[in-house]
Amino acid sequence: MTQDIDIKETNIEPTKNSSSSFPTYNLENEVGSLKAKPSAFWGAIYCAGLGSIFVFPLIWHFLRLKFTTYYLTTHRLRIHTGILNKRVGDIELFRVRDMEYTIPCIFLLTPLGNIAIYSEDLSQRIAHLEAIPNYYLIFEEMRKLVYQRRLEVPPLWK
Repeated sequence: MTQDIDIKETNIEPTKNSSSSFPTYNLENEVGSLKAKPSAFWGAIYCAGLGSIFVFPLIWHFLRLKFTTYYLTTHRLRIHTGILNKRVGDIELFRVRDMEYTIPCIFLLTPLGNIAIYSEDLSQRIAHLEAIPNYYLIFEEMRKLVYQRRLEVPPLWK
């Protein structure tokens, strides 16, 4: 059974503070006060839970970038990816239709950038090359190689 406590019965008189719009209570004459502290254990669990929401994806993204390798030759772009399982994909340069580079906000102070490659390849329509150092030089070199390869290989639809 709960008992409602009326403020008038406890001899706590609200006093109006001129600097605040909320009433304050004078607790100096009170007997048997309750002192509560937050639990350090559950606070640590809570912080670890929140931390894992942000830290684990960052670690996973770092490992994914660490275990990715790009090889650019005169005929193809080969991409090796995978942390637990390895995947190797090839994009023939004459199948590349468009390319673009982007600079995310976390890379603005670094010489890193991302390159997106759009191709006619059925297995890999879009390839994202992430965190590429000197991305603009590689982008220009890849553009030249794609153009040269298109001149060498006759179109398939003629």
